[in-house]
Amino acid sequence: MKNLKPIVSKYFKKYEAQAILISDILNVRYLSNFTGSTAMLLLTPEKSFFFSDFRYMTQAGQQLKGFEIV
Repeated sequence: MKNLKPIVSKYFKKYEAQAILISDILNVRYLSNFTGSTAMLLLTPEKSFFFSDFRYMTQAGQQLKGFEIV
């Protein structure tokens, strides 16, 4: 969670969440800087995962930092 906005870190503490699924593309863009049109993020306190289809794998590799691309 090193690269994520502080508000996400606070959410884990406040709600004792184990994971957060981000599916709205505007929130995906805000949290990851990914500019494609289809993606989701799965965030845990230890890791951050990026999900999209094969069309965006190259773009994701160039734009994302700190995410495991799935």
